[in-house]
Amino acid sequence: MKSQSQTADKAVTQPDLEKLREVEEDRAVDDLADFRAQCERNLLRSVANRMRYGFCYVYKPILDDADWRSFDSTAEYRQWCRANLPVYLGYGEPDDLQAKVLDEKK
Repeated sequence: MKSQSQTADKAVTQPDLEKLREVEEDRAVDDLADFRAQCERNLLRSVANRMRYGFCYVYKPILDDADWRSFDSTAEYRQWCRANLPVYLGYGEPDDLQAKVLDEKK
C-alpha cells in the first residue's frame, strides 16, 4: 500500500493533463449553456417581475434607520460616517493596508 507522500510525489503525466483540460472545457461549456438557459428563462418574465426579483435588499445598520439625512458639506458627511457607521460598510477612511494598495496603483 502506498503512503500519501508517495502518491503526492507522483508526477502528473501528459495524458492526465489533457484529460483534466477536457474536463475543465466541458465544465465551462456546461456553465455557459446553463447561463444562456437562465437568461432565456428570465427574458420570458415580465419587466415588473424582473425588477422585483433582480435586486436584493440588504439592511444597512444606521443608514437605513432614518428616512433621510442632510449635511451641509461632504466633510461633515464623512465625519458623521466615521463616527457612526460600522467599518464593514466601507464608508470610513482606508486603513493602512488599503492606503498602501491605493498608493501603489497611482
